[in-house]
Amino acid sequence: MYNFIALTFLLNKDIMQLIEISGRLNIMKKTLMFILMVIVVFTSGCAKQNLQTNTDDISTEDLNDIPTERNANNYWDDMDENFSSYDEDFDKIIKDNPIDKAMFLEEENYASTTVDMHHFAEKYGDIWEKEMNKVYEELKKSLEGDARKALIESQESWEKYYKKELSLLYEMYMNTSGEGSIIPLAISYKAVSFERDRTIKLARYYYVLTGNFQFEFKGT
Repeated sequence: MYNFIALTFLLNKDIMQLIEISGRLNIMKKTLMFILMVIVVFTSGCAKQNLQTNTDDISTEDLNDIPTERNANNYWDDMDENFSSYDEDFDKIIKDNPIDKAMFLEEENYASTTVDMHHFAEKYGDIWEKEMNKVYEELKKSLEGDARKALIESQESWEKYYKKELSLLYEMYMNTSGEGSIIPLAISYKAVSFERDRTIKLARYYYVLTGNFQFEFKGT
């Protein structure tokens, strides 16, 4: 591909010199311009074909050789580490957050009836929602102008996504499993997961801006 590009550059340079010399010969100028256009199209096609060939050369054996411990989610997330500041201190704050600790501790002693599990999900859904709103307001105070406007629009879009996604999941569960008390329970647990993920994302943004973040929740 690089040879074609180099060839194109050299030929283009030589042809443009000929065009300048033959400025009074309109027929020659049109002919040379046509040749130049053909060369550009030809080399672009070769470059595209070369790229396609490289990807087609990947075999099943090559894919099997990739270590399974590699995590695609981490791969894509790490691409914006300079902007998201995947700081070890922040990761420790999230790992040791008091909400998850309280949830795990309470879960061990919680009754296993469907009603109790509903109350359990609602309780921690409310806690994460309160935490999310708190960090959202703090983040909004830290931003100005277009950045603040973008945050507001992002949060509004997330809230719409949150509702539509839960509605989609409900309909999918109903189509596959039919009526049952387990479906609303599954939706409740998924809602907590969404709220937790959004809270952590906003908290990370806040940490990038300020270098500090603390959970408001201290325990039940």
